[in-house]
Amino acid sequence: MKDYNIPVRLEKFEVDYDFGIHEVNDHTIPYCLLNLKIPDKVITPFPRIGHLVLNFYCGGSYKNKFLNYSGSQAVSNRLYIAGLFTDGALHLEQEGDCKGYAIRMHPVIGYYFLKVPMWEITNRQVEITSIILNSKKSMELRNAQKNERIDSIDHKILQEFLSTYLPKKESYINDPIYHAVNKIIQYKGCVKINELAQEYCMSHRNFSRNFLLKVGISASAYAKIWQMENAMRLIMENPKSSLSEIAFRAGYYDVAHLAHDFKEKAGILPTSFRRNDNPLIETYLTTQSKNH
Repeated sequence: MKDYNIPVRLEKFEVDYDFGIHEVNDHTIPYCLLNLKIPDKVITPFPRIGHLVLNFYCGGSYKNKFLNYSGSQAVSNRLYIAGLFTDGALHLEQEGDCKGYAIRMHPVIGYYFLKVPMWEITNRQVEITSIILNSKKSMELRNAQKNERIDSIDHKILQEFLSTYLPKKESYINDPIYHAVNKIIQYKGCVKINELAQEYCMSHRNFSRNFLLKVGISASAYAKIWQMENAMRLIMENPKSSLSEIAFRAGYYDVAHLAHDFKEKAGILPTSFRRNDNPLIETYLTTQSKNH
């Protein structure tokens, strides 16, 4: 695999961000609002996280491309969803200016939203109207994306599309996989998968099959994402803590195991991540407004 761990030209990369809440039906949706100015192409790494991500870019000049995984590409004025990632960090080539919305989505809610197996969007970003086809609201959104400038998540057609297709709470609230995912999130990946299957009265085989269908990766791989994400948060939020303390709090046996996971899944060592100067990493691992 090509090595993309090269210095990022951040001196020509301007980013500002904040967070907000969007209401759709019975969903309260937190989002990150980004303002990007990228006059030249830059390559930015993104760590794996445990949510799907809805992306909408407002602005005529922006475009991006996955340099690893599927090679997916995106342009402005389109609604995309990115699935979970199975291996290391995503390396994204970006250029242009835009205002963009990034919305985290629970993978099981994503399953009921798109009504396709989640493995179909694993390692990819996909334009949502290419999945939800042949409906009035989908065609209206597709036409608006081609013929109008959609400059806000509050745009009438975008709002109507989300209102139509985001699943009602009763469709997933009794799904054991939804609750298994929540338990993995609650315990930050430090769970025993066999015990999860037993807790939700499922055979290991049935649990594994349904987890793969509704999340897109295995339960053990998903738990590892959350353990790593927690370690990254701890490093960012506790700059004076030793790596031994970070490893202990994140559920690792020792610093060597923490370093191994960082090297394998993030492509860098924990010490390098601590010196991270990519501002977009913070948008991925932060959930609260800078102003609150």
